This record gives sequence, structure tokens and C-alpha cells, in this order.
Amino acid sequence: PYLFLKLFWGFPRNILKHYACKIKPKSPFRRKFRDGRPVKGALTFTGLSGIIPYKDVLGCGIMRFIGSKAHLLEKIDQVILEHATGRETIFCDIFSGTGVVARYFKPRYEIHSNDILYFSYVIQKATVENNKKPVFLKLRDGGISDPFRFLEEAEIPPMDKGHLFITEHYSPHEHCKRMYLSHKNALRADFIRNTLDAWKKQCLVTELEYYYLLAGLIEAIPSVSNITGTYGAYLKHWDKRALKDLEMVRLDVVDNKRKNRCYQQDA
Repeated sequence: PYLFLKLFWGFPRNILKHYACKIKPKSPFRRKFRDGRPVKGALTFTGLSGIIPYKDVLGCGIMRFIGSKAHLLEKIDQVILEHATGRETIFCDIFSGTGVVARYFKPRYEIHSNDILYFSYVIQKATVENNKKPVFLKLRDGGISDPFRFLEEAEIPPMDKGHLFITEHYSPHEHCKRMYLSHKNALRADFIRNTLDAWKKQCLVTELEYYYLLAGLIEAIPSVSNITGTYGAYLKHWDKRALKDLEMVRLDVVDNKRKNRCYQQDA
């Protein structure tokens, strides 16, 4: 259960969008770069691949996570500006967590990121090591033109208990009163997870395609979770957000034209 809580520790996207609209004009999210270094006061965020929208820099989502550096990015940036020479090419983030630091600096550096938590490693593989959105050629050849839509809408076949971990432990049923997820969304999450593993074993998706889809599931769960913000407890009544259908997140990916590397090691 602890690993599950860490995996799906999240932040509702409707709240994220609300605060995303309140970024200060001089925030580094909108700062312009000249010769690889920020220009104070500029109102755009540019990198090696051109102007990058705010949502692209942070990969379409910010999870609520204890120790997150999301609110410290400007200070981290300022410290680097004061102490770096400007000739550095590699940025190392050895405790990546939600990945906001690595993704923020990705347009300027080759990123080496690490975190021992698997959920973090998945997001890093999808948005940091990966430099482009997957095209899913083998799935397309097999008749699945849009794997996200397929995973969200396909009829769910019967599954044995060994493949129903989320449904069995985090949604209400005869032997469980927990209300973290509605039964339909828990069942959908199990179906997506099992299908992704099957596709991987059958070599229908590449390694980065697998992680990109899995990250889309991880980022989606907070939007339909019946919680106040973290998974210490569930609400005793159904919040209307939790009754929505689960919709996977199509993460944005920034191409910095560099060979970024991600690890899941004990730092």
C-alpha cells in the first residue's frame, strides 16, 4: 500500500490550471534566454527548441509531493546564475521526485536525473530521457491508431484477482470499504496497467513508449481520486471529481537535442 500511495501521490489538474494562470510576469517560466542564459525581465521561455509554453516545461502536470521543488525553481535558477560559468553542459538532478527541476532545466542542459522511487523514474523516462512524443508504429500496424483512446474506452474483459490490485485494495466492494477511487476508475486503472505490461511483453511498444503511456496513467489518477490532496485518508462521501471517467494525460515533451539519461538508483 505504501508504494501505491507514493506512486499516485498527486495534484488535481483543475487546481493546477488555476494556479498556472497566476504566474508572475517575471517568473523564470516566462524568461527569455540569450546564449544559453536567462535574460531578466523577459516574458517568454525559450530553449534550444524555440519558445516553450509553461505547460511544456513542466510536462503538463505537477504532482503534490512532499519535498517538491516546484516553488523553488526561481531561487535554484538564481543560485546557478550566480555561481555557474555559463559553459556547463550537464545538469544532474539526483533526487528528481516529480521531475519539475529536471524538466525546467532541460531546454538548457543535458539532463542526468535519478530517483529510487519507481513512479519518479517512470515520469523521468517519459519527459526527460525521451525527446519526442512516441508514434506507436507497431500498435498502429495492429489497428490501434490512438493507444490513449483505446486504453480509456476499450471494453474491459474479465480479470482474475491477481490482476485487480487497485480495484481490490482502493475501491469499495464487499470486502473493502476504502473510497480512494470509484469502482469503474479503479477497474480502468487495472486494465490499463495490465494492458501496458502485455504490450511490453509482446514487444508492441518500445521502452520509451511504454514509459510514456504509464506516466500518462500516473499523472491521471489524481484527477479522479476521492481525496483532499494526499492519500493519508479518503473522503467519506464521493467528490464529484472522483465520479468522472479516468482520462490519461498526454504529456508534453521538450526536445533539447541532447542525450538525456535517467536512473533508478540509491543516491
